[in-house]
Amino acid sequence: MYQQLVVVTQLADVEGVLGKIREHSRPEIFSIHVKEYQIDNRFSLPQRSGFEDIDLDDYRDVPLCRIEVGMTTLAQYSYEALLSLLKGVHVIIDAFHGPLLAPTLETSLEVQQKHWKILEYHVLNEERCIWIAKAKRVPLFPTPGRNQQGPVQTLLVTGWQCLAIDEDIAKSLLQFP
Repeated sequence: MYQQLVVVTQLADVEGVLGKIREHSRPEIFSIHVKEYQIDNRFSLPQRSGFEDIDLDDYRDVPLCRIEVGMTTLAQYSYEALLSLLKGVHVIIDAFHGPLLAPTLETSLEVQQKHWKILEYHVLNEERCIWIAKAKRVPLFPTPGRNQQGPVQTLLVTGWQCLAIDEDIAKSLLQFP
């Protein structure tokens, strides 16, 4: 099962927090998204933060970022160790982790780009994250000065998984609404 780690921190701390997350969990990471974040005034502030030593009122007008990290695994003890490491160095406004239930088109594309050079793609169903792409395989160990990309293939991608399909099948799939 895939996991998602979410950390809210000050904008000034983003690079440091990302560096610590990568250092701690690099092999498990398959996606990272950083978004500007603002404390929602509609919610009761003392209930919003998971940290009793953080007063969210102090961060209402401070530029914040939400870091979302997709991982293949993140055990509770690993999450707690990472959180302790982050809190010891940076201001962490809020953090949580849990199952990543479904990929988005953006995260699916990001994961596939680690293995394929996407030349073009067409979305069949954005809600279910199904798309077709023309792509070339990215070599695992590139050699400088040599073009080692494979032939162009047609892929049917559903979320995190892809399947090489025949060009005629791809064309027929594109004709359906």
